[in-house]
Amino acid sequence: MSVACGCGARIRLRVHEVVDLNVPRMRARLEAGLLHNAPCRRCGRRVQVEKWFLCRDRRQGLLIHVFPSDYRLLHARVRAQVQALHRLCELGESARTEVVFGYVELMAVLRGETLPPPPPTEPFDPATPRQVH
Repeated sequence: MSVACGCGARIRLRVHEVVDLNVPRMRARLEAGLLHNAPCRRCGRRVQVEKWFLCRDRRQGLLIHVFPSDYRLLHARVRAQVQALHRLCELGESARTEVVFGYVELMAVLRGETLPPPPPTEPFDPATPRQVH
């Protein structure tokens, strides 16, 4: 994927749709904050792309849907759609499914922390992945 830095330079970076937490290299990149971002060769600024992806841990039977942080305003709708999808796919009760919004919430879930309650309103209607500087 190619994105623009604030300085105007184009940055190429790899964006994963599925992150397997049982692959040590992938887990290490995620925990180090190096997933879906790259430094700009012109100005040195690190540019991060937030987009939907899945994190899975087969050993723990865990599947985490990671949405961009600004989707959090649509939390009820997003969670309902994910639950409906899992019922259609007949994943069963053995798979633990989480829905998180952004890398901060993802890392909190992986550390076993409790997430804050969702916001009360849903005014935002997202259309495309967003770049976070």
